[in-house]
Amino acid sequence: MPVPMVTDLAIITEVAGMGGSTAVSKGGLWPTIAQRLGLKSARAGEVQRRYAEILDSMPRDSSDELLTDVDGESDAGADALGDASPERAARDEGIVERILAERMHKGRRMYRVKWEGADETTWEPAELVAHCRAELRAWQREQSANAAQPPRERPGASAAPARGRSGATEPFTALTANHARTRAAATAEPRARAARKRSASDGAGGGDDAAIVRCGLLDMDEVAHVVGPTSVALQWLVAWRSGCVSVVSNEQLKSAAPHALFKWYESTLVLDDVA
Repeated sequence: MPVPMVTDLAIITEVAGMGGSTAVSKGGLWPTIAQRLGLKSARAGEVQRRYAEILDSMPRDSSDELLTDVDGESDAGADALGDASPERAARDEGIVERILAERMHKGRRMYRVKWEGADETTWEPAELVAHCRAELRAWQREQSANAAQPPRERPGASAAPARGRSGATEPFTALTANHARTRAAATAEPRARAARKRSASDGAGGGDDAAIVRCGLLDMDEVAHVVGPTSVALQWLVAWRSGCVSVVSNEQLKSAAPHALFKWYESTLVLDDVA
């Protein structure tokens, strides 16, 4: 018996849109059909029985075609229900070239159709293009291929440029280099004062050779870096690779470790700002 508040045409349309009764039965989609018809999923059996009654009431050739999937559907069901709409007439006059898109509109499956010889596209109901087997197969293959493709990574995502505290990239220019040297010079003197205090607490005197001996170092190649000048003229506070600090004369440092002295001057060099 008919399903209350649901037309037979609506049932046939939804079944065709889901791939035919065979695909619906195999996929257990009758509850989905019921929901799309505005019914509760518990009434899926009622919808399925009504669809079987519709098939039994049709000629054998028409019911056979309605039982097939989308690839085997024809216009027999629509003819049996007296479909003589303007859409049907427009379809009969044109040839479907390609299916471009698919959507649901007011509970009805629609396909966007490109007609042969026409520039414009139109949205047509599923039952209107059910006979276009090759075009439907091509559309289904395209959708399957798109679903199988992995998501693409954004180009350059793994090689993002380094950013500063503000989050923006900071290009290296003569101006930024000058600022870096200024910061180094501003911190050099406090480091030198702290090193001098450590040296005084360890008993380091004003003599260079005695200080070196106290560090247990006689090789000037072991100089780690120059901390800065001392308050005594022409003497330098030197940090050694062993971790101790001592005072070395200017002549000895220039002679034995000029690279360390040059590096200290370079770190404290301040250039004028570049306009």
